[in-house]
Amino acid sequence: MNVPDNIEAHKPPKVIISCMDRRLNEYLDGYKGPHDAVLRNAGANVKGLKSSIEKLMAEGYKVFEIAAHTDCGAMKYAKAALEGSIIPSDAEKEFLISQFNGKDPASLERINASVQFDEFKRMLDNKGISNVMLTSRTIDLDKIHFDRSDNQPHFLSIIMGTSPVRYLQLQLDMSAGSASSYFIQAERIAEVLPDIGIAVGALHLSDVRLIESKPVNKESLREAEKILASESIFTSGKAALTVVTLNGRKLHS
Repeated sequence: MNVPDNIEAHKPPKVIISCMDRRLNEYLDGYKGPHDAVLRNAGANVKGLKSSIEKLMAEGYKVFEIAAHTDCGAMKYAKAALEGSIIPSDAEKEFLISQFNGKDPASLERINASVQFDEFKRMLDNKGISNVMLTSRTIDLDKIHFDRSDNQPHFLSIIMGTSPVRYLQLQLDMSAGSASSYFIQAERIAEVLPDIGIAVGALHLSDVRLIESKPVNKESLREAEKILASESIFTSGKAALTVVTLNGRKLHS
């Protein structure tokens, strides 16, 4: 049997569903393959990404991996909502919090990967799809490398599309200096409303950047501006929107 020199290069492309947390950026840069697709939101939340997942399956992706992580802000937010110490928006309740109703609030971080796995499996079963390989895991932040000083400013980047961009390079391209970005990534901004709400309202990220890999689609821009101008999706906080391309050229602010 001839074994290829680079086994990884011969693996089928996969879809990685992970969290928007900035501490995962360097890890995901080194982990994902050149043809892998990436989806990111608050908590690697499958329920909020179903249309993107269905589109990727239609494009031929058969391998999906859910990668949640320890010390997850989305799980802390869900815990606070379940305990009644915060009042989430309707979108946050529907697409994130509701999955954990009846669960022990203290266990969310531990069970999140399996909750998302079960949600994905239900979606496959409901559609009669049996040829998809699905795995889930929890990334231990204590075992991966990232900048632990946490003294740099933070902002939010919303990537329209699932291409495996280089997150650390993208931060430099956006002239972010030492700033560190949380990344949300999906096919349409309408899919990630709860996640934007959590980023702005709970994490207090007031600098929001809409990233396009091609000249900005005016419809996407209008949708983004409308969403960020609407206080109804936020529990608190406001944000300013800038639109950039992947090479860093500012198109709108």
